[in-house]
Amino acid sequence: GEGKSVVMAMTACIFALIGVDVNCSCYSEYLSMRDKKDFESVFQALGIEARIEYGTFNKLCENLLNEQCN
Repeated sequence: GEGKSVVMAMTACIFALIGVDVNCSCYSEYLSMRDKKDFESVFQALGIEARIEYGTFNKLCENLLNEQCN
């Protein structure tokens, strides 16, 4: 109820619109997926859905390790 999700989504939009890939991370899988679903139509309307990823901190770390390590 404090607007953190909205601020994070709008910040993600700005970065994605200038060509940056964005990871929005949270401790909770439920909250991450809720926020992704809530803002999905905005990301699609702007054509940036492929640049914005939502997930947990653990998922973000796994993805970064998989990119950097074999």
